[in-house]
Amino acid sequence: MSSRPKLVFVDHSFHKATRSSRFFSDILGERADVVELVCEGWRGGPRVSADDVDNIQADVAVFWQTLPEPTELLKLRTPAVWVPMYDSAVHSPSLFWDVLAHTGVSVLSFCRALSRTVRRYGIPVTDYTYYPDPSTFPPIAVPQEGVRVFFWDRGYIGFDRLRAVINPRRVAGTVVRRAPNPGLRPSRITARDVEDYKIRLVVGPLSQQEHLDLVASCNVFFAPRRFEGIGMTFLEAMAMGLAVVAADGPTMNEYIRHGDNGLLFDPRHPGYLDLRVASQVGARARESVSRGRQKWLRSAEGLVADILAVKPRPAAPSRRVAALAAVLTAGERAKSLVPPAYRAALTEAVRRGTSR
Repeated sequence: MSSRPKLVFVDHSFHKATRSSRFFSDILGERADVVELVCEGWRGGPRVSADDVDNIQADVAVFWQTLPEPTELLKLRTPAVWVPMYDSAVHSPSLFWDVLAHTGVSVLSFCRALSRTVRRYGIPVTDYTYYPDPSTFPPIAVPQEGVRVFFWDRGYIGFDRLRAVINPRRVAGTVVRRAPNPGLRPSRITARDVEDYKIRLVVGPLSQQEHLDLVASCNVFFAPRRFEGIGMTFLEAMAMGLAVVAADGPTMNEYIRHGDNGLLFDPRHPGYLDLRVASQVGARARESVSRGRQKWLRSAEGLVADILAVKPRPAAPSRRVAALAAVLTAGERAKSLVPPAYRAALTEAVRRGTSR
């Protein structure tokens, strides 16, 4: 019988394809016996319940981005840690945070801006900063003449933003990977754009290696989102030595120092950036990820210990908290009635509206 601690790891099924949480679950598996539960709530399927988790009889439950419905969360008896992502959690109403503060759930955060929000509600939070391993990614192809831009059109930031900050006269070529997230649509690219930015359009699924090979053919990476959870795509580009052009928002501005290891722009007041420094910025980006990787490895040694230090669940919630949780749950269930194909687009529209 194993003497190692036992953890439940709950994640979206979508991340099975993107593998964005794999680095985290691998760390858990090195130091504990892990039972994985898959949540299908993001596409209208069943969500993991309190009973699903409690029946495992684990020491701690770890929820990656997803959480049970608020009423279920109040029933949960297993000590729990939530790993939220800034891009989805930051727009949660104050009512949500108020209820969460009474559940006993602790937070493990990869974003300092999100941590500040969590702490305002008195919720315990532990901070980490993740960096990938540069040695596992191909460096950019050399030599490269001029500015060569890579843009993954995921349905968030559109080509209009790229057009506003990158002068086509500086561009020797652009690779646009058109692969929007489920429920989102790609941006409009005109015939003039194709000519001015010398666009090579790539459509359809790609393997991870095919994607990285395309990125490596460029020296400037245009970050595809206004906000990130961690930011795997732009971190990989930095690790490869590309100059990342990104909106000045979390988590990009927590890794990038403008003009040093990347370039930031204000989405409300964009203007052309100086891309003549792209090669120097890209080199410093790779160096900064290499240094950050060593810090991450040192901090990751205590990650499971921090998770296991979570306090036992509190006593039964007050009637007020239970009533608020019921209101939140009703709202979430109403949202689930929206067809999955439209849900992501609706959520993104709300985010764009609240960020203006």
